[in-house]
Amino acid sequence: MKHRFFYEDDTSLNSYIESCFQFWRDSQDWERLNPLKTYAADSSGGWYESSDAARGGIDVEWAAGCRGYKDRPKSGEEIREKAIHHFAEFWRLLSEEIKADED
Repeated sequence: MKHRFFYEDDTSLNSYIESCFQFWRDSQDWERLNPLKTYAADSSGGWYESSDAARGGIDVEWAAGCRGYKDRPKSGEEIREKAIHHFAEFWRLLSEEIKADED
């Protein structure tokens, strides 16, 4: 059975990393994220903000560069390493859910 997840096209690790970099750059001047919104990668290497997460996407909130966050990523290398981890963890959890549904 084919499953359709989160994106119209296939997502890739490089696209997700670029989304995280873009979100980090775009949020540099922000004090904080809006707690009533979700922030997720889109399939073009960008990100989007949503109040209902209806479009899906892999979370990029952890990459926020907001001034008010002491634990914000400090370098491109840190973002790249964390993005690889988040991407792999997302797909691991998703594949476990698919397997559980098929059993």
